[in-house]
Amino acid sequence: MRQIFWTLLTLIFISCDNEPNPVKPVDKVVDFGVPHNELWYTTSDRRTINPMWAPSLEHDIVSNIYSGNKGIIQFSGDITTIGNNLFSHTYNLITITLPSSVTTIGNNAFENCNKLYRVDLPSTISEIGDAAFASCNLKEINIPKDVTVLNYRAFAQNSLLSDINLPNGLKKISESAFTACKSLRMVDIPDGVEEIERCAFTGCCLLEKFSGAHATEDGRALIIENKLVAFAPQGITSYEIPDNVTTIGDTAFGECGELENVIIPEGVTRIEYLAFGFCGKLQSVTIPESVTEMGGECFATYGVNLEVYCKPATPPTAIVDNKNRWNAFLSNTLTIYVPTSSVDTYKADEYWGNYKDYIVGYDF
Repeated sequence: MRQIFWTLLTLIFISCDNEPNPVKPVDKVVDFGVPHNELWYTTSDRRTINPMWAPSLEHDIVSNIYSGNKGIIQFSGDITTIGNNLFSHTYNLITITLPSSVTTIGNNAFENCNKLYRVDLPSTISEIGDAAFASCNLKEINIPKDVTVLNYRAFAQNSLLSDINLPNGLKKISESAFTACKSLRMVDIPDGVEEIERCAFTGCCLLEKFSGAHATEDGRALIIENKLVAFAPQGITSYEIPDNVTTIGDTAFGECGELENVIIPEGVTRIEYLAFGFCGKLQSVTIPESVTEMGGECFATYGVNLEVYCKPATPPTAIVDNKNRWNAFLSNTLTIYVPTSSVDTYKADEYWGNYKDYIVGYDF
């Protein structure tokens, strides 16, 4: 099972009753006054925390005390890196403040710190690793100005995260960076962003508007080089994809739980993996004649009923990673209407033939 498929299956829905909170890119210079050989923190039980993965320590721990309202870990040298997995699964950690000597936060450094609601990041940080703050309890985050890439699942599954400040120098938002951040309402994309990977905002059920670079006029989608890469689903039951789109990207409409109808314009040639995955209320879709390629699970809606009106006379080519598996359509009840003159061609196709019992001729 592909990694992205697992990510989608783990999404947890929450209520959508927060007020909109615009997110603007900022460049902040921040130094919190922490000595370069120390980390400051607070915990829910006022007990000390201990690094979970000793090989990730740069220096020996000289002392670790909790006094009054603050814990302090003192090291034998200046800290430049918060190593991989260093504080992952530290369930009593609620805040952390880093010194300005830190430039790198490693992979999974704070993953599953499920009470961590505030992180003070100095402006010196230039790299935030894979899943560094995934499955935490962050409510807001100021991403330092020198960060150019938001790595895989960097802030995924922070369900209370409502305020993110993306730096002007940001160039890439990687796969699942903000997956299941269910309190996000608005996101402003800095002008320098060149790439937004699949599932970057999938499962953000409150997301209602993008602004800035690559945002559509209505603010509902992000389009990069004619590829629709992300969608803001809040309050939307029907959507017409803009005419300039030629590719509907991986998971672009994934987890749009209220979407019932989508209009795909002529000119779209490619519909990628899980493009409409888990859109459980999607009941009918028309695939225009221009479509020549379709990815696996692209209409895996898992809904009660799905009617597909597929106009191409020639079956669109299956985009597959595994030759023996495609499964473009997954629904409890399924009917696929194709041109009457092409019924036999579809049923004889190596991949479309898997749906021969659901294929019906139709005069478009």
